[in-house]
Amino acid sequence: MTATGAGQLADEPAFALGGMTVRPATREVAGDGGVELLEPRVMQVLVTLARRRGEVVSRGDLIASCWAGVVVGDDAINRCIQALRRLGQMRGAFSILTVRGVGFRLDEDASADPGPPVESVPPTSAASAARPASDERRHVTVLSCGLAREPGAAFGPEAWYASNRAWRREASQVARGFGAHVERARGERLVAYFGYPDGQEDAAERALRAGLDIARMKPHGASVQVGIHAGIVVVGRDEAGETEMFGDAPDVAARAQDSAPPGAVIMTGAVHDMVSRIVAAQPSGALPPDGTGAAARLYRAVGVPVATGRGFGPRELSPFVGRDDQMRMLLGSWERVQDGEGQFVVAVGEPGIGKTRLVQEFMARVQDGAHLSIECAGAPLFANTPFHAVAEVVRQGLGWRDADTAAERLATLEAAMARAGLEPAGAVPLVADLLGLPTDQAYPPLTLAPDERRTRLLAALAAWVFALSQERPLMLVVEDLHWVDPSSAELIKMLADQGATSPMMLLCTARPEFQAPWPARSHHTRITLAGLASRPMRALVDGLVARAGMDDELVDAVVRRADGVPLFAEELTRLILDGEGNRPPGPVEAGFIPATLLDSLAARLDRLGHGKAVAQLGSVLGRQFNHGVLAAVSSLSEHDLQAGLAQLADAELIYVRGIAPEATYQFKHALIQDAAHAGLLEADRQALHAAAARTLTTRFADLAEARPEVIARHWTEAGEAAEAITAWTRAAVTAEARHAFVEAEDDYRRALALLSTTPETPARDQHELDLGLALVKVTMTTQGYQSPETVALRARNHALAERGGFLGANTGMRMMAFSLHLMSADWTTVAAYARQARAFADSLGPETDRKWFRFAHAMAPFTAFNHAYYTGDLRTAEAQYRQWQTYQAEGDYDQRITTTIGFCNGALLAWCLGQPAVARERMAMARGWAAQADNAYEVMFAEALDALLQVNLRDAARAEAIAAEAVRFCEEKGFPQIAGWARAVLGWASAQRGASREGAGLIQQAIGDLEGLQTRVSAPLFLAYLAEAQALDGDPEAAFATLDKALAASPDERVYRPYVLICRGEINLRLQRHAEAEGDFRAAIDEADVMGAAAYALRAATGLARSMAGRGSVEAARALLTSRLDVMASGDETPDVQAARALLRELA
Repeated sequence: MTATGAGQLADEPAFALGGMTVRPATREVAGDGGVELLEPRVMQVLVTLARRRGEVVSRGDLIASCWAGVVVGDDAINRCIQALRRLGQMRGAFSILTVRGVGFRLDEDASADPGPPVESVPPTSAASAARPASDERRHVTVLSCGLAREPGAAFGPEAWYASNRAWRREASQVARGFGAHVERARGERLVAYFGYPDGQEDAAERALRAGLDIARMKPHGASVQVGIHAGIVVVGRDEAGETEMFGDAPDVAARAQDSAPPGAVIMTGAVHDMVSRIVAAQPSGALPPDGTGAAARLYRAVGVPVATGRGFGPRELSPFVGRDDQMRMLLGSWERVQDGEGQFVVAVGEPGIGKTRLVQEFMARVQDGAHLSIECAGAPLFANTPFHAVAEVVRQGLGWRDADTAAERLATLEAAMARAGLEPAGAVPLVADLLGLPTDQAYPPLTLAPDERRTRLLAALAAWVFALSQERPLMLVVEDLHWVDPSSAELIKMLADQGATSPMMLLCTARPEFQAPWPARSHHTRITLAGLASRPMRALVDGLVARAGMDDELVDAVVRRADGVPLFAEELTRLILDGEGNRPPGPVEAGFIPATLLDSLAARLDRLGHGKAVAQLGSVLGRQFNHGVLAAVSSLSEHDLQAGLAQLADAELIYVRGIAPEATYQFKHALIQDAAHAGLLEADRQALHAAAARTLTTRFADLAEARPEVIARHWTEAGEAAEAITAWTRAAVTAEARHAFVEAEDDYRRALALLSTTPETPARDQHELDLGLALVKVTMTTQGYQSPETVALRARNHALAERGGFLGANTGMRMMAFSLHLMSADWTTVAAYARQARAFADSLGPETDRKWFRFAHAMAPFTAFNHAYYTGDLRTAEAQYRQWQTYQAEGDYDQRITTTIGFCNGALLAWCLGQPAVARERMAMARGWAAQADNAYEVMFAEALDALLQVNLRDAARAEAIAAEAVRFCEEKGFPQIAGWARAVLGWASAQRGASREGAGLIQQAIGDLEGLQTRVSAPLFLAYLAEAQALDGDPEAAFATLDKALAASPDERVYRPYVLICRGEINLRLQRHAEAEGDFRAAIDEADVMGAAAYALRAATGLARSMAGRGSVEAARALLTSRLDVMASGDETPDVQAARALLRELA
C-alpha cells in the first residue's frame, strides 16, 4: 500500500466522495455544508479509506500507510476515525463501519448527489459559497527560501530549472511536514506560511525547524538561503482559487533570505523574540527601512532547537506569587512519596496561568539530591509522533550524554533493563527501536505483530519506570498532557493506574479541555489554578520591573489588561520595557497584543468552528455583551449562534450569566477579545460596528440612551466620522450631567479628534469652537485653570472665535484668559485683561446682539471687581461688584460659573468691608445659584469659598464640616483645585480644635497640590493658615518663617496682608514680645485702613489693645477699640465683634 504521509498529501489529486470534493493537498473537504479543514493525519486516514471504499482496511494497513509503520496506539487511530465519522454524519456523505478484530470500512452514501466530476469543480467554488468571509487577517510566520549558485558552478537554463524544481519539491515536503501552507512556487523563491490555515501556537518554532532542515539540503552546485519573519497578513483567494497573502511579512522574509549567507537561516527580531528560549542565535545586522516600516533586527540561528515541548513561555523565571495553597498541596504529596507511596498530581489551568512556574518552583524547593527527576512535555509539533514524550523520559532516565557512542548507549540500556528484571532479548530491541538506537545484529529482529509489539513495549517501559523508583524516589514531570501523543499517554495511564505503591510522583500539567482517560484513584490529586488576584499580580509586575522601573500608572494598566494571567502580565511588561521586533519600548495601546501571545490566542480561536465567528462578533460588541444584541447583529442562525457560544464557554473563553435569550456574556480576558477582533478585516470590522450602532440605536433605545459612549465607539470603529462626533458629544454631555467629568473630558477629546479629520470649513470652525468651549470648562474643573491643556484650549478657542467673528465665544475666551491669569496670581496681566474687557465692551455698537452686548458689558465690571478685590482696592471692588450685580440681575446671557464666582468673592469682599450680614447673604445667593445650575463643580466652588468665609467669621466647626465634605466630594469627582482650597480650610479647622500637627500636614498638602496645578491665588492666606497651625503645635520659629514666605509670596495680592500681619502679631503677643506684636498689629491696621477692610482693622485693633492693656496703656486701648467698633455694621455680633466688646468691658 502506498504511504500517504504529510509530505505526500501535497501530491494527492482531488477526488469526489459522497457529493463532496476532497482536496488532500490543501486538506479541504468542500460541499454544500461549506469547507472543512482537516488535520493532516485525519486527511491521511480519509485518503487511505477512500482509496479502498467498500473494503475493510486493517489497523495494520492504516499504520503502514498513515504512520509509515511506526507503532501507534489505538487512541491515535480512534481519534482520526471519530473525526471522520463526525464529518460524515454532518454531511451525510459517507459512514465508517468498525469490523471488530479486523479494521474499518468506508461506505459512500449512495443517495448523496455525486455532483459534477471533480475536475470540473473549481477549487474555490465550494469555498466561496461556504466561506464568504474567507478573507481574514492572520498573524503568520513566513519562511522564504531559495537556491544560490555556488562559485564556479555552471548551469544552463534547463539544468537550473530542473535543479530548482527538484529542490522545491523536496523543500515543500519538509515545510508541509511541519504544518506549513506552501505557496505555489513562482520563480526561484519558495514561500511557506506557518499559522495558516490552522492557527499554531508554535508557528515560529515550526518555521525555524523547517528552515534549519531546508538549509541543510545540499543541491548539486548550489546552497540554500533561508529567511524567516513573523507579522500580520491579509489572506484571500484569487480568481483561480489560490490562496494569496498580502502584507509586509512576506517581503521582509524575502529580504531576510537575500541577506542570508549560503546554508544559513536568518530570522528577524520578531521571530527571535518567540524562539530565543529554544535555539542559540547571534545578531546579524539589520534590514534597512524600505518604506514598509522601521529597520528589522536580524539573527542567525547557530544551534539546533532543543525539544522543550513548551508552546510558549517566559524568557526567565518570574516572581513566584499567589500560589501558596497549591504549593502546600504539592509538598504534602511529596512527603507521601518519601514515605513510600505513589502520587499522581495533575495541575490544570488555562494557557499562561502559571502551571509551569508552579512546577519549577516546586522542583526547586524539593531539590535535595536524594531523588531522581525526569522531565518531558507534549508539544503540538509532536502530538502525532508516537512515543515522543516517552522517548525523552527514557533518554533522561538512562542518563545518556551527547558524547556517548552507540555502543555505550546500548550497554547502558541493557544494564537498565536487567536491573528492572526484564529479559534483555525481549525488551532491549523494543526500546532501542523506539530510541532509534542500532543494535548491530546483537539481537535477532522481532517478528511480532504491531499490536503485540506495542503491548510488550508499554509493559517493558512501565516495568523500567517502577524499577527506577525503587532505586530512589522518582519525580516524573510531564507537561502539557493535552499535547502528549496517544502512545505516550497510554504509558502515563498505566503509571497512573499502577503507581500507588511505588515511591514516585507523576506530576503533570494540562489545560482545562484535557479529558483524563483514566478513572480517579485515591492517590490522584487535581490542582486547579485560577487567575491571580490583583495584589499578587501587582507584586508579580513589580518584581519584573524592579530594576528597570515603571511608573504606577503603567503597572496598573498591565495588571488590568492581564486579567490575572501571569504570562500575559510578563509579556506585556516585557513589551513595555524592551519593545518587540521593530516596536520600540513604551506604553502599549489598547488592543495591541504581544506577538509572543498572538499565535497561541489565534490557535485557541481557530479550534472553535462557529465559536470563532461568534467570538469575532462578540469582540465587536465589547468585553461584555448580551444575547439579544448579539443575535440581532449576527447573520448566523440561532442554532449556529448557540453552538458557537457553547464552544466558547466550553473552552473557557467567555463567562456566561443567565440563560439565552436573557443571557449575558463576557470575555474571560481582554486579550482574547482583542485577538478575535484582530482577525477581522478592517472592512468587515467597520461593517459590523456600523451594524451594531444602528441595531443598538433602533432596537435597544434604552441601552443606547444609558450608554451613549458605546454607540460612539461603534461609529468610530465603523469609520463614520459624522455619526461618531455626534455620539461622542452626546456621551460627553451625558457624562457631564452625571458629574462624571473625567469621562466627559475624554469624550469631548474624542469628538474633537474626529472633527479634526474632516475638511476645514467655517461650519467646522463653529463646531470645533462649540466642542472646545465645552471641553475647556471641563479641563478647568479636572485639571485646573493653568494646566497645559486648558491653556492650549483657551488659545485655540480664542483664535477660532476671532477668526469666525463669534462674539459670545470671544467674550467667553477673554473671560477665561482673565480667570487663568487670576488663578496663577499674575496681577499685572489680570489688570491688563480687565482693561481690555472694558475696552472691548465699549467698542460694541448698538447693532450688536443684545444678549452678547449685555454679556460683554457685564464682564467688564466683573473683571474690574475681582482685580480690585485681590489687589486690596476694596472700595473700588464694591462699586464694580454692584455694577456687575445689576447686569447679573437683569440676565439675558449665559452666566454660569461667573455668577457663582461673583457672589462668592462678593461675600468675602463684604466681610472685609465689615458687613458680615451682607457677606452671608451673598454667599447664600452663590450657593443657591450653583444649586440651581445643577453643576457639581459650581456647587463645590461655592462650598469651598463658603468654608473660607467661615474661617473669616471664626466659625471653626462649620468651616471644618463644609471643608471635609468638599474634600471628599472633590476627590471623588476629580476637582483637584477646589479640593486644595477646601483641604487648606480643613487643616486650619483641625488645628483650631487641637489637632495642630494633623492640621499643618493637611495645609502643607493643599499648598503643594495647588502649586502643582499652578494655582497661586490665595497662597499668602494658606501660608498664614499653616503658620497658625505651626504656632499651635509649639513651633513659633517655623511659624515666623512661614509668615515671611506669605508676605513675599504675592506682593501685589494685598487683600491678605492684614491677615498675615495679624497672625504674626498674635504669635508675638503669646510670646510676650509686645513691641513686635504691636508693630505687626499697627501695620495690619494701616494696610486695612488703606484698603477699607474694617473687619481686619477691628481684629488687628483688638490684638493691639490687648497688648497695650497688658503693658498698662488701658485708656489708649479703650479708645482704640471704641473707634473701631463704631465703624462696624450694627446688628451682627460676629466673634470678632464679640471679642472686641468683651475686651472693652474688661478695660472699663
